[in-house]
Amino acid sequence: MAGEIDSDLRQELIECQKARSEFIRWKLILVAVLGSSSLGLSKDAPALPYLMALIPFVCIYVDSVCMHNDSRIMMIAQFLRTSNEVSAAARDYEQFCHKHRHMFYNEGLALFGSSLFLSVAVVVFALWRSIRSAMSPRVAVLVALSGVIGMAVTLRLLSVNRQIQGGEAPSRLLSAPSDPPAPPEQPAQS
Repeated sequence: MAGEIDSDLRQELIECQKARSEFIRWKLILVAVLGSSSLGLSKDAPALPYLMALIPFVCIYVDSVCMHNDSRIMMIAQFLRTSNEVSAAARDYEQFCHKHRHMFYNEGLALFGSSLFLSVAVVVFALWRSIRSAMSPRVAVLVALSGVIGMAVTLRLLSVNRQIQGGEAPSRLLSAPSDPPAPPEQPAQS
């Protein structure tokens, strides 16, 4: 029975990683299409600068889905580390991975770092185009605002993702605490 559970959970981990890789690939494709369309890099198509406002939201969506997959992976890993229903080898492997988890997540930094960079680039693009009067003020404000929203949400997602990797339950991080914090202990008076 333990081998069957190990195998099923390993397969789910693999599927999560495949889905994550697909979403990252689509992020790259969609950002490239939106960027080239907004700049008018095609011979036959005019520049559509307002499409630049969609880039931060594409990044936020992909980062959120990837973070969801990361949290699923962390939950499965925690189960494998602590359950008596899995083999000793699976438990030992997950304990080893948990101890060295920091070595596995440079991809997360690249994922969120690219979103932050792209959001900043969108703001710079809007400011540059509005200074050159190549974009209407309304479109420039819309594009810049989307970049600022992208930066703020990306920084929040990065923070939550770091906490998930540190072992906190994702549901606890994204919701209000259910129990009020305990009052601090008072020192005993003599």
